Amino acid sequence: MATDIEQRIDALIAEGRDEGCVDLSHVSGLARELDLDEDEVQAVHERIHERGLEVSDDCGRAGDTPGYQNGDMAEMTTDALQLFLRDVRRHPLLTADEEVE
Repeated sequence: MATDIEQRIDALIAEGRDEGCVDLSHVSGLARELDLDEDEVQAVHERIHERGLEVSDDCGRAGDTPGYQNGDMAEMTTDALQLFLRDVRRHPLLTADEEVE
């Protein structure tokens, strides 16, 4: 691994020390960015564990409260039709002339 890669990994580990663990998405993002192969990614994980840090997919979010209210949840949906209809309402209807055009 080159020096720049080492520095980027060290920065990731330093950030992890501040949060108490290293976010898995940050490790994955760095691996994609640096085009690391599987062995190199495994070496990064081992290096993180050697520093006494955990790699977690919810690092730093365990105590967070959701940023929404119950009423907001009622408006949110994963139903594709409801999402489509909600988005369509944002656009004005065409006039007859606009349709012909």
